[in-house]
Amino acid sequence: TPRPSIGGLVHGVIDGPAGAVYAPLDGDGCYRVRPAFDPDSTATMPVRLLTPYAGAEHGLHLPLHRGTEVLIAHIDGDPDRPVIVGAVPNPEHPSVVNEDNRSACVLRSAGGNQLILEDAVGREVWHEIAARDRRREVAGDDDAQVRGNRSAVIAGSDTQAVQGDVAYSVGRTSSETVAGAKAVTVGGAMQIAVAGAFNETVGALRAEQTGGARLAVVAGEDRLQVGGDSERSVAGDQRESTAGVRQIQAKKLRLAASDELTLACGKASIVLKANGDIVIRGGAISIQGSGTVVVKGSKVAGN
Repeated sequence: TPRPSIGGLVHGVIDGPAGAVYAPLDGDGCYRVRPAFDPDSTATMPVRLLTPYAGAEHGLHLPLHRGTEVLIAHIDGDPDRPVIVGAVPNPEHPSVVNEDNRSACVLRSAGGNQLILEDAVGREVWHEIAARDRRREVAGDDDAQVRGNRSAVIAGSDTQAVQGDVAYSVGRTSSETVAGAKAVTVGGAMQIAVAGAFNETVGALRAEQTGGARLAVVAGEDRLQVGGDSERSVAGDQRESTAGVRQIQAKKLRLAASDELTLACGKASIVLKANGDIVIRGGAISIQGSGTVVVKGSKVAGN
């Protein structure tokens, strides 16, 4: 008796429970198919799906849905060795590429995930759409090169965690705008080098706290302009040295010391003490007044 043989392609439809979105698969990834010549069949044998890439723990599989029209071939014509060679679009399930986008290569899942490669001359583009979340895992290095502009719009939060070093280089201008608060925490040292001008504008309070020493070196001029009051508090000693002339100009000037105040220039000095004593030392001492000069004391002694 000749062994039965089936040549050519057999038309069928992917089977599955009513209402199911995805067709059920067995442990080997096989589908159940209802042949077109027996649309009322209730049971079919598992049928493998022909794919362009398959192997141990690797491969390519685009899941078929219930009701998808497919074509089946039989290996060596053996009726017991059917294989799905492809899915066929139809008016109920039209092709994702038609006369409106004939220059595009389209991969679109039923859930709305899409990969579109537009090949029209002058409009070439790689368009990727994730219907919900997108995850990417790179076991080694991740290199990217953009020869034009790059833009990103993030409607929610943006979180990055880098366990190693970060190097950031900008060939031209860099601009950053933060609508709310911004916090920067540096566990070690921090260095900022500016070759040109450096401008800082603070609209409200500016507070600075240094746990250790603070050193400022200005090679040129140093100017400070305060619109309101200015106050400085030093817990220890304070010393100030000026190599040239120092001028203080004020409507009123008051110097106050709790114990002693000394004005000294070379061998001359005036010492004011907390008990009220005033000691004037110097060589020739001259007191000149354009008006009356009054000297009063319980005792006025002359040498």
